[in-house]
Amino acid sequence: MYKRGLLIILLCISLLLNGCGIIDMKKPSYNFYTLGLSNVMKSNQKSQVKVTDMNYHKSMFLEKEDISTIKNLLTYLKKNNYVTKSSALPTKPQYKIFFYYDSNEYIMNVYDTKYISLFPYDGNYDMDYIDTIGTYNNLNVFNLCKYIFSKK
Repeated sequence: MYKRGLLIILLCISLLLNGCGIIDMKKPSYNFYTLGLSNVMKSNQKSQVKVTDMNYHKSMFLEKEDISTIKNLLTYLKKNNYVTKSSALPTKPQYKIFFYYDSNEYIMNVYDTKYISLFPYDGNYDMDYIDTIGTYNNLNVFNLCKYIFSKK
């Protein structure tokens, strides 16, 4: 009887821990969310992409050529551009870019000219942290965001 009770208690505890998300799942790849957004962008699904200036809380929708700049950056990134979260990373992004697709929503945090992060609206893993140093200047998302708000 004692063994049976102990087994039931252990089973309940393991189910509770699993259900609460305490058990840590490993991210499938270092660029998991970047690949997801890149694939959705290539599929030509109907989309809306909005950038928000977090200092002034102003938002604007991006045009197709601006979206293609981000798409080109995502395809250009190499393995060494993906980094772990570091203390050098600013705590608050200056811009947020929201990607709305039929099946998915992604958010890109743009911290400065060097760092961005990417994650889906309902992601289970850590964000993809990206160091854009070494990419072409015309693919810099921070400069793109500054340009978008300057032409208004």
